[in-house]
Amino acid sequence: LLQEDKTDGNDPAPTTLHKTHKRNKSAQDQDQQQRSHLQAMVDLLRPQDAIKLAVRLESVKQHRIRYLLVVSTMGCASEDETILLGVDFPNEASNMCTIGMVLPIWSNTQVFLDGDGGFSVTSDGVTRSEEH
Repeated sequence: LLQEDKTDGNDPAPTTLHKTHKRNKSAQDQDQQQRSHLQAMVDLLRPQDAIKLAVRLESVKQHRIRYLLVVSTMGCASEDETILLGVDFPNEASNMCTIGMVLPIWSNTQVFLDGDGGFSVTSDGVTRSEEH
């Protein structure tokens, strides 16, 4: 919604436009839930770890919330390493999560999202699949 502020003829200030975004409560609740889920996932990590990408996966079971994370970390030899983490929340409103999967990402790793909440990871000719 654009709203125009007009000034009277004596005021030298130019006319300005302000954008006002009105969002419904459902969208605001969803934004807040995503923020709280992201904070819970960050809280699981060590200080030297950083989330590079977080993807919420679709789930056949509505109460089950799953994310696939790409996490960068400093390895033992002070080298940057990247891993995939599978993170699970017991329900939509929960701020507590658990790590369900940890896989290293190598230079030949490929990750495929199937669009229905499942994914597969191929590395060195070996494929691991996770169904929704």
